[in-house]
Amino acid sequence: MERLFASHIGLPPVRHYLRIRTDHAKRLIEGTRMPIIDVAKACGFMSASHFAKCFRAFNGMSPQQCRAIVPAWVGLGLS
Repeated sequence: MERLFASHIGLPPVRHYLRIRTDHAKRLIEGTRMPIIDVAKACGFMSASHFAKCFRAFNGMSPQQCRAIVPAWVGLGLS
């Protein structure tokens, strides 16, 4: 079943689930002012170091670097 999943999705199930979690984390980082450690916990990561490692693997930058490129008005409730 895992091979079938990987052949259709391009990733093993565990890696795909990790991608879903890091994608959600990226949306939280870009769309809120939630502290990075709270983002990690909200996405199911138990340690900041594991979160940062996984986030970097999928996004090519650290969570802090991602937050640094988000405009300052994001998360203030402004349109």
